[in-house]
Amino acid sequence: MSDLTPSSFIELIGPSETVDVYFRKSPFAHERSPIKVFAGESVAEIIEQCSAVGGVDADRYRLHLTINGHAIQREYYHRARVKAGATVNAFAVPAKNGMRSILGLVVAVASLFFAGPLAAQLGLIACTTAFKVGALELLAIRNKLLRGHFRRWVEE
Repeated sequence: MSDLTPSSFIELIGPSETVDVYFRKSPFAHERSPIKVFAGESVAEIIEQCSAVGGVDADRYRLHLTINGHAIQREYYHRARVKAGATVNAFAVPAKNGMRSILGLVVAVASLFFAGPLAAQLGLIACTTAFKVGALELLAIRNKLLRGHFRRWVEE
């Protein structure tokens, strides 16, 4: 060691040390795919391996990653390296129109709850059932669209 490099900045990583990466193909999926990667790899390299193993199209999905529960910002993906023994969680998030489908689902659920009171306020008690059925149909259509968005992983 020289005087220029303090010993606190140097950490030797053995060739057999690995990191556990748990990959989910959707933020809503419960099942995780365990992947072993070598310690010392950058977050960008881990994301490339997860997308290759999981079959996730990088153009349509973004992979988000946490190390021991701490989120890593995208601008640090090439600089951040994972130490041995850390637990990494990675999950795919829709990159294009993802927020629109999530907000559409929220609107569909909200319409289910507001349709009945709105019909009662208008004095259309008899139409309350029709409003609720319409809201349920809207919810079913949204679920079909959302399921079609993640169809690739639902079928597996």
